[in-house]
Amino acid sequence: MELITNKGENLQELAVKGKVLLIFLRHFGCTFCRETMCDIERNRTAIESEGIKIVLVHMTATHLADRYLDIYNLGSVSHISDPEKELYASYGLKKGSFAELFGFRSAIRTFFVAIFKGHLPGRPAGDPKQMPGIFLLKNNKIISQVNYSFAGQKPNFKNFLVH
Repeated sequence: MELITNKGENLQELAVKGKVLLIFLRHFGCTFCRETMCDIERNRTAIESEGIKIVLVHMTATHLADRYLDIYNLGSVSHISDPEKELYASYGLKKGSFAELFGFRSAIRTFFVAIFKGHLPGRPAGDPKQMPGIFLLKNNKIISQVNYSFAGQKPNFKNFLVH
């Protein structure tokens, strides 16, 4: 499977040349994805100053993703459209269970993120049952990852700077 970004970059070649922070989003209407995109934008300079290339993976058409990413000042970030979720599956990302998606921890975080941070849920643009994931690649190997135990888990992007 050849994985090409919206900029014509080959993911495997990027991961051989340097570090890649590969961020799998759930769907663009997701409260937590909106929070994640804000966090990426906030930490982008620090991440990229460490020589880490950010690549987002989503399940929508590229032109639709461009619109969403522009809202979060991420329009210039490389991204991969994976509507069939082949890349998600190859990284072991699965559909969430009811508890992972709607359980107590996710419900509390949804309320907090929506009300206090202003990331209200929107119409799903992608599979709302898909779990997210974050992987740091180097030499085309995974050197660090976040395995989400529930959909609302909040990763600390600064942790990826120490690898």
